[in-house]
Amino acid sequence: MHFDHIDYSNKYIQEILYIIRLGIQKRNKLCRNKREVLNTQSLVDTFNMIGVTMCETLIGAQKEHEREDGRGKEDIYFYLNDDSYTRIFFAEAKRLPKYKTESEEEYVVGKSSTNNPSGGIERYKLGIHGNKNLRNS
Repeated sequence: MHFDHIDYSNKYIQEILYIIRLGIQKRNKLCRNKREVLNTQSLVDTFNMIGVTMCETLIGAQKEHEREDGRGKEDIYFYLNDDSYTRIFFAEAKRLPKYKTESEEEYVVGKSSTNNPSGGIERYKLGIHGNKNLRNS
């Protein structure tokens, strides 16, 4: 399993990637017919158990990190078991292809009825979706 656009200077990144790899392997039977949020919850439960039982640093996982400014949220976040529950990593959870559409690439790149970018990955790269402070440019 390979991860792109990761900032490897994060001191917890190897443990976080271990949690993600092992969690996805353990949840290899995620249900295609379930809503994305239910599969995300199943993954988060698995990530959380791995992070608090199998890592040197206690790392928890939760779904839906709401930003203070109210301008969006990330699907999954990882945090330290400290007094502040310090958020150390954020992830978007997407199942591709999401659904049958006219365009196979709709989630990657697309235009809305008002001609605005509508692809989730495209919007992320443009800084419209997700927290731009978390990106590795």
